[in-house]
Amino acid sequence: MRRLVSILAWFIFAGVCLFLYAILGPPGAEPRSARVRGDFNSIGAALKTYKIDTGFYPSTEQGLRALVESPKTEPTPKRWNKIADRVPTDPWTREYRYRLLPEDDPRGYELRTAGPDGTDGNEDDFSSLE
Repeated sequence: MRRLVSILAWFIFAGVCLFLYAILGPPGAEPRSARVRGDFNSIGAALKTYKIDTGFYPSTEQGLRALVESPKTEPTPKRWNKIADRVPTDPWTREYRYRLLPEDDPRGYELRTAGPDGTDGNEDDFSSLE
């Protein structure tokens, strides 16, 4: 009887684990997703500081490097302050990508990462616009 109870308990435990896996995803997925969202917020704050200092966001070409070193391409800021020590990287150690949006878009910019697989254009990508 004890053996039957322990087997039943094991099946219940396995079922709960499978259920949680289906709901929450694989271990480590949520913390990385949360980190990306947190990074988007932090980088966004740095970009807003850049805009306050210079009067505009960096161009797409200048990218997030403009937070680390003064841009040499147009538009070059008259007043520039170093905001970051390095270009921010995603949880998979790749640099986040930055794109300046058209002037009439109130969001200003987009931040992206290709996610765990490093391939753009599939379901594991992250965008600050989503």
